Amino acid sequence: MEEKELVSLEKMVEFDLHLGANTRLWNPKMSPYLIKEGYKRRHVINLEKTSEHLKNVYSYLFDLSRSGLEIMFVCSKNKVISEIVKESARRVNA
Repeated sequence: MEEKELVSLEKMVEFDLHLGANTRLWNPKMSPYLIKEGYKRRHVINLEKTSEHLKNVYSYLFDLSRSGLEIMFVCSKNKVISEIVKESARRVNA
């Protein structure tokens, strides 16, 4: 599989993916992935690490799919995100 950028860092910033959970609601295991803790009562996520992990997940799912295994999509209770995940699953016939 060829190396490509799945989502640009600029797009991640545009969609505020760098702004993590409220400082009251975070999991301490996330600490290695944070650039700054407690900025405006939110954590700032390291998008470079996020991008690397996205590449790994993409590669893993690609390999699973190629081998014929099924992939189940799971989402939060957020209605907007649930619809996006549902549509994405339909689009890839999963």
